[in-house]
Amino acid sequence: MRKIYFLIVFSIVGAVSFGQVIATDNFTYSDGPLVPNGGWETHSGTTGNLLIVQGKALVQHGTPDEDANLPFTPVNSGNIYYSFDFSVNNPGGAIAGSDNEYFAHFKTSGTGFFGRMSIVPPSANGDFAVGIATGSEAAVAWPTDFSYDITYRAIVRYSVTDNTSQLWINATSISDASISGTSGTTPGSTIASFALRQSDSNLNEGILVDNLIVSSTFEAATLTTNDFNVKSFTVYPNPSTTGYVTIGSPSKSELTIAIFDVLGKKVMTSTVVNNRLNVSRLNSGVYLIKITQNGASITKKLIIK
Repeated sequence: MRKIYFLIVFSIVGAVSFGQVIATDNFTYSDGPLVPNGGWETHSGTTGNLLIVQGKALVQHGTPDEDANLPFTPVNSGNIYYSFDFSVNNPGGAIAGSDNEYFAHFKTSGTGFFGRMSIVPPSANGDFAVGIATGSEAAVAWPTDFSYDITYRAIVRYSVTDNTSQLWINATSISDASISGTSGTTPGSTIASFALRQSDSNLNEGILVDNLIVSSTFEAATLTTNDFNVKSFTVYPNPSTTGYVTIGSPSKSELTIAIFDVLGKKVMTSTVVNNRLNVSRLNSGVYLIKITQNGASITKKLIIK
């Protein structure tokens, strides 16, 4: 059995503020490889076979083996959530067998994987169910079944503090039905990215993923990526070789910038009023740049050469 391992912010909606959203991606890229669109990075397998198909990420079990992650400012305490719309393509029969690999999870800067979501066999006459995994296979499964080619919204909470995970489907309130379980063996691990994973399982289904949100609250996880256009902020040139980058924004308001190294240490802060940011004091390397304007924030990868 092949084991493969698998990283994206809004207007105020109701009482939810931008600060609660860590990253988003609505996958509006041209058909073809996901990496390196939107800052996604390959961390296992063959780069190029985790695909975008008609504006969605296609996670395939079977031959494709690329696992990819989207980095964000590391989180080392409290709760962190990921949510996305997903549908499962019909592979020709109900999900069966015991080898049901997880396809989405949080990731540390190394090989720690938490809050792993799996597609698992149905409990009755449906096509599939979903579960939370401690290892490669789900330890706790949803008690009712789901159907192929229907879109559902998953919300997964991972507690960095107590090392537990919780999964909701189509929820609008934190009190809605959910399943919970222990998520790993290393409480306190710093979460550095969201990841998608392709592997081998008994039936090798394909899963379409869209409208990803990473957030610090359940309420923000229930938003949609239409609430804020992740592409409204741009950073160029990126990579930068000139000592400067330009921050593109639809607004002329002041920009607040924070730059972090890959370990999550803040290495630079700045206020930008003319869209041009001086990064000449940064050493060559990979950074995360957090851009905040009018209460909205987004984190992107920044490369200095």
